[in-house]
Amino acid sequence: HIVEGLLPIEWCLIWFIISMIFIIIGIRQIIGLVHEIPESKKFLAVCGAFMFVASLLHFPSVTGAYSHPVGNGLSGSVFGPAITSVLAAVILLLHAFLLGYGGLTTLGANIFSIGIVGPFAAYLIFYALKDRISPYGAIIFASFFGSVFTCLTTAVQYALVYGGFYKFFVIFFITQLPLSILDAMITTVVFVVMYSMFKDTGIFSKELKDFLNFK
Repeated sequence: HIVEGLLPIEWCLIWFIISMIFIIIGIRQIIGLVHEIPESKKFLAVCGAFMFVASLLHFPSVTGAYSHPVGNGLSGSVFGPAITSVLAAVILLLHAFLLGYGGLTTLGANIFSIGIVGPFAAYLIFYALKDRISPYGAIIFASFFGSVFTCLTTAVQYALVYGGFYKFFVIFFITQLPLSILDAMITTVVFVVMYSMFKDTGIFSKELKDFLNFK
């Protein structure tokens, strides 16, 4: 998370506009998904709840930022970045209003890192690995790199304003690396449990079911 006051208003607007494009697309995708598969509402709720709970395990990294598991690999791998951006927006608003960390001016920047880039990386990695390794390995790597790319994006957002990308990335990565490993392990367990519960609802494509082949 980036808290209030750390980004100039022009950058806040840029990140907000970019994030809103994905959110609009994500809302349309959610409407279509829920209309076609009503049961998907439950899985979407689980993905959102998992991201919310994971991000509660936060602690200050450097001035103006928090490090925490992001939990975006689950939704990112199954639904992709657009739908995940909507879930992230809801969660980040709850963080800002109820828990007092994050912020409203930096909402777009935080959505972009947590709800778009991280999930997009998870989505690409999951489908790139699905035909090469086990489903467990695919979701582990997807979740791990989803967290890492979230960290990387936050470093870029700071560097665009203050310079020193390498410095920010190293500082963030020191705290984020163990959290990314924890994130990947927990996400894998949740993914397996959720798949066993929802595999017959139509949420998962036939291709994904054939790949996972869970009994």
